[in-house]
Amino acid sequence: MGNHLIELKHIRKSFFGVDVLKDLNFSIEKGVSTSLIGENGCGKSTMIKIISGFYEFDYGEIVINGKKYHHLTPIEAMHEGIQVVYQDFSLFPNITVAENIMTNSLIADNRRGIPWKEMTQSAKKALERIGADIDTDILVSELSVAQKQLVAIARAIVMDAKLIIMDEPTSAITYKEIEILLKIVQELNAAGIAVLFVSHKLDEVKAVSKNVSVMRNGNIVYSGGIEGMTQEKMVFYMTGRELVSRTFIYERPNTEPVLQVKGLGLKNYYKDINFDVYEGEVVGITGLLGCGRSELAKSLFGLMPCDCGEIYMHGNAVQIRSVRDAMKSKIAYVPEDRLTEGLHLSSSISDNAIVCLMEKLSSRCGFLNKRKMVETYQEVLNRVSIAGMEYDKEVRMLSGGNQQKVLLLKWIATEPDLLILNCPTVGVDVGSKSDIHELVHKIAETGVSVVVISDDLPEIRQLCNRAYMMHDGMFCNEFKISETTSEEMEHFLTNNIKGREE
Repeated sequence: MGNHLIELKHIRKSFFGVDVLKDLNFSIEKGVSTSLIGENGCGKSTMIKIISGFYEFDYGEIVINGKKYHHLTPIEAMHEGIQVVYQDFSLFPNITVAENIMTNSLIADNRRGIPWKEMTQSAKKALERIGADIDTDILVSELSVAQKQLVAIARAIVMDAKLIIMDEPTSAITYKEIEILLKIVQELNAAGIAVLFVSHKLDEVKAVSKNVSVMRNGNIVYSGGIEGMTQEKMVFYMTGRELVSRTFIYERPNTEPVLQVKGLGLKNYYKDINFDVYEGEVVGITGLLGCGRSELAKSLFGLMPCDCGEIYMHGNAVQIRSVRDAMKSKIAYVPEDRLTEGLHLSSSISDNAIVCLMEKLSSRCGFLNKRKMVETYQEVLNRVSIAGMEYDKEVRMLSGGNQQKVLLLKWIATEPDLLILNCPTVGVDVGSKSDIHELVHKIAETGVSVVVISDDLPEIRQLCNRAYMMHDGMFCNEFKISETTSEEMEHFLTNNIKGREE
């Protein structure tokens, strides 16, 4: 066994005859951080659920602390010190921080009474171990996303965790909070607790891990030390192909801007916003969470109408008080949360792709023209390659990356002059991210103006020719990507924005 805390040997798992894990071998060392990376659908989530006892495996064995398991239950996994911090944290919003931290421990110990004083003291000690200053008496519903994450980690610690699995732990927290989390991971390792860090963000993988394992098509295709492992190598192992990263080359036409924004403001969110976007240009707006970038995007699409200022499309003043106003002005918006704001998950790919065109496809009496619908399906869906695409396939059956492509298609189909993308690749794997970036560039090359909202600086640099940095509701700098290095943008963010928050 050596220094291994857990070993998976020849694990196989299938669902309805489809192999998800194929003779998989994987191990985690004691007190060490290991990153697990791979594209969506490669089997990461299934493997995590097998380690935690949530799924039974069909073949193979798991060795934990030297003990062999051919069948592992959730309670056995917990007793072996395995804890999972899921993306939604699995906390109870209507009970206190202390109760959330201690409930699992009380259940595992089969305690009948609730020792309130002891529970509160234990919860405080767990939070202190990770340097979290959180009131244990308040309801979890009152906490920020980052605080909820710390509560979930503290809950794992009181369960005497030997391995904490963190599933996409930085997907919804700020740069500053990410730095705190990475420091906590190091402290957990120093205390002898192993961490399995599951993430799409390859820069964080390098920062937090000693070892990295890459999954592709239900198997581990690489396991080894992070030393010497470049992002390019990780991408190759994940996708099986070399992804070419190209910056966006743009030449401004001798025309007036497609979009002009003058003195735009919305109380408590942003103020005095001035910028323009030209035909075929891709302009980025970046900044930390809470800077006002998402609210600005929603105002341009009529979801959060502005209080003051002016918006011009092709030199003409427009009033954007609703989504219908925005669409009349040929503005389209791809929201950050595709699942709750962008797609009808139980509907087909084809119906999602043309849902914004239903009025055009209807007769005067309101009946849909089936022939026109089929023609439009084919025309719209042929614009983008979607793996395993079938017109009648439900969107919920697609990977996150392919769902995002459908969402893009939905708005491309409206033939907009301005396309606003709010965090267009959040939660998608590196291969789909590259495909989406290429699609955005192709859209811009047809003359559509694009505004990209993102806190991912590498994404901003790859997608855009210009970018505005936003802080505290205002634009604080403008960058021409071709004339600015990534180090300069990161330096500005670190010293001029992060510094102000501390």
